[in-house]
Amino acid sequence: MDDRDTGILSGVRVAIAVAVATVVVGLGLTWLVREAVRREVFEESRAYNEGVAQELYAGKRQYLNATLTAAQRRALGAVLLHQVAGYDTGRLPPDLQAFVRQLRRDQVFAPVPAPRSRSTTDGADRLPAGETDRLPSGGPVEVQP
Repeated sequence: MDDRDTGILSGVRVAIAVAVATVVVGLGLTWLVREAVRREVFEESRAYNEGVAQELYAGKRQYLNATLTAAQRRALGAVLLHQVAGYDTGRLPPDLQAFVRQLRRDQVFAPVPAPRSRSTTDGADRLPAGETDRLPSGGPVEVQP
Protein backbone atom coordinates (compact mmCIF):
# COMPACT_ATOMS: atom_id res chain seq x y z
CA MET A 1 0.00 0.00 0.00
CA ASP A 2 1.22 3.39 -0.85
CA ASP A 3 0.39 6.76 0.64
CA ARG A 4 -2.44 7.29 -1.81
CA ASP A 5 -4.25 4.12 -0.71
CA THR A 6 -3.82 5.06 2.96
CA GLY A 7 -5.32 8.49 2.29
CA ILE A 8 -8.32 6.92 0.55
CA LEU A 9 -8.89 4.52 3.46
CA SER A 10 -8.71 7.38 5.94
CA GLY A 11 -11.26 9.32 3.89
CA VAL A 12 -13.58 6.31 3.79
CA ARG A 13 -13.29 5.86 7.56
CA VAL A 14 -14.13 9.53 8.14
CA ALA A 15 -17.11 9.29 5.77
CA ILE A 16 -18.39 6.19 7.58
CA ALA A 17 -17.97 7.86 10.97
CA VAL A 18 -19.84 10.96 9.77
CA ALA A 19 -22.64 8.80 8.34
CA VAL A 20 -22.99 6.82 11.58
CA ALA A 21 -22.98 9.99 13.67
CA THR A 22 -25.64 11.52 11.42
CA VAL A 23 -27.86 8.45 11.79
CA VAL A 24 -27.43 8.39 15.58
CA VAL A 25 -28.19 12.10 15.95
CA GLY A 26 -31.15 11.78 13.59
CA LEU A 27 -32.59 8.86 15.56
CA GLY A 28 -32.08 10.73 18.83
CA LEU A 29 -33.84 13.84 17.53
CA THR A 30 -36.69 11.73 16.16
CA TRP A 31 -37.12 10.10 19.55
CA LEU A 32 -37.11 13.48 21.32
CA VAL A 33 -39.75 14.84 18.95
CA ARG A 34 -41.92 11.74 19.43
CA GLU A 35 -41.66 12.05 23.22
CA ALA A 36 -42.59 15.73 23.10
CA VAL A 37 -45.64 14.93 20.99
CA ARG A 38 -46.62 12.08 23.32
CA ARG A 39 -46.38 14.37 26.33
CA GLU A 40 -48.43 17.06 24.62
CA VAL A 41 -51.11 14.55 23.69
CA PHE A 42 -51.12 13.22 27.25
CA GLU A 43 -51.51 16.71 28.70
CA GLU A 44 -54.43 17.31 26.33
CA SER A 45 -56.11 14.06 27.35
CA ARG A 46 -59.31 13.97 29.33
CA ALA A 47 -57.84 11.58 31.90
CA TYR A 48 -54.96 13.95 32.69
CA ASN A 49 -57.20 16.98 33.05
CA GLU A 50 -59.71 15.09 35.20
CA GLY A 51 -56.85 13.81 37.37
CA VAL A 52 -55.55 17.33 37.95
CA ALA A 53 -59.07 18.50 38.86
CA GLN A 54 -59.58 15.57 41.26
CA GLU A 55 -56.28 16.26 43.01
CA LEU A 56 -57.20 19.92 43.33
CA TYR A 57 -60.67 19.11 44.68
CA ALA A 58 -59.07 16.88 47.33
CA GLY A 59 -56.63 19.65 48.22
CA LYS A 60 -59.46 22.18 48.36
CA ARG A 61 -61.36 19.99 50.86
CA GLN A 62 -58.26 19.79 53.04
CA TYR A 63 -57.58 23.53 52.69
CA LEU A 64 -61.11 24.44 53.77
CA ASN A 65 -60.92 22.08 56.76
CA ALA A 66 -61.75 24.15 59.83
CA THR A 67 -59.17 22.41 62.03
CA LEU A 68 -56.10 23.67 60.11
CA THR A 69 -54.00 26.42 61.61
CA ALA A 70 -53.12 29.46 59.50
CA ALA A 71 -49.57 28.15 59.02
CA GLN A 72 -50.84 24.74 57.90
CA ARG A 73 -53.28 26.39 55.52
CA ARG A 74 -50.47 28.52 54.02
CA ALA A 75 -48.25 25.48 53.59
CA LEU A 76 -51.01 23.44 51.96
CA GLY A 77 -51.84 26.38 49.70
CA ALA A 78 -48.21 26.55 48.59
CA VAL A 79 -48.21 22.83 47.80
CA LEU A 80 -51.44 23.12 45.79
CA LEU A 81 -50.09 26.08 43.84
CA HIS A 82 -46.93 24.12 43.10
CA GLN A 83 -49.05 21.26 41.72
CA VAL A 84 -50.80 23.55 39.24
CA ALA A 85 -47.80 25.79 38.49
CA GLY A 86 -47.26 24.55 34.93
CA TYR A 87 -50.89 23.70 34.26
CA ASP A 88 -53.30 25.80 32.18
CA THR A 89 -55.87 26.59 34.87
CA GLY A 90 -58.28 27.73 32.16
CA ARG A 91 -59.07 24.03 31.70
CA LEU A 92 -60.31 23.69 35.27
CA PRO A 93 -63.98 24.02 36.23
CA PRO A 94 -64.94 27.59 37.21
CA ASP A 95 -65.07 26.83 40.95
CA LEU A 96 -61.51 25.45 40.90
CA GLN A 97 -60.29 28.40 38.83
CA ALA A 98 -61.70 30.71 41.51
CA PHE A 99 -60.06 28.57 44.22
CA VAL A 100 -56.65 28.80 42.52
CA ARG A 101 -57.03 32.58 42.17
CA GLN A 102 -57.90 32.77 45.88
CA LEU A 103 -54.87 30.65 46.78
CA ARG A 104 -52.63 32.96 44.79
CA ARG A 105 -54.07 36.01 46.53
CA ASP A 106 -53.72 34.33 49.94
CA GLN A 107 -50.08 33.44 49.27
CA VAL A 108 -49.21 36.94 48.08
CA PHE A 109 -51.03 38.78 50.86
CA ALA A 110 -50.43 36.27 53.65
CA PRO A 111 -49.50 37.94 56.91
CA VAL A 112 -45.89 37.51 57.88
CA PRO A 113 -45.67 35.49 61.08
CA ALA A 114 -44.39 37.30 64.14
CA PRO A 115 -40.73 36.65 64.87
CA ARG A 116 -40.12 33.87 67.33
CA SER A 117 -38.33 34.58 70.52
CA ARG A 118 -34.85 33.19 70.91
CA SER A 119 -35.98 31.38 74.00
CA THR A 120 -35.04 27.82 74.71
CA THR A 121 -37.38 26.27 77.27
CA ASP A 122 -37.11 28.47 80.34
CA GLY A 123 -37.12 31.87 78.64
CA ALA A 124 -33.86 32.92 80.34
CA ASP A 125 -32.39 34.28 77.11
CA ARG A 126 -35.43 36.40 76.15
CA LEU A 127 -35.15 40.14 75.91
CA PRO A 128 -37.32 42.07 78.35
CA ALA A 129 -40.73 43.10 76.99
CA GLY A 130 -40.66 46.27 74.91
CA GLU A 131 -36.96 46.06 74.03
CA THR A 132 -35.92 45.66 70.45
CA ASP A 133 -33.51 43.37 68.72
CA ARG A 134 -31.90 43.97 65.33
CA LEU A 135 -32.37 41.83 62.24
CA PRO A 136 -29.34 41.12 60.04
CA SER A 137 -30.75 43.78 57.70
CA GLY A 138 -30.48 46.33 60.50
CA GLY A 139 -34.19 46.86 61.04
CA PRO A 140 -35.63 46.67 64.55
CA VAL A 141 -37.83 43.79 65.62
CA GLU A 142 -40.20 44.19 68.53
CA VAL A 143 -39.84 41.41 71.08
CA GLN A 144 -43.19 40.04 72.16
CA PRO A 145 -43.64 39.49 75.92
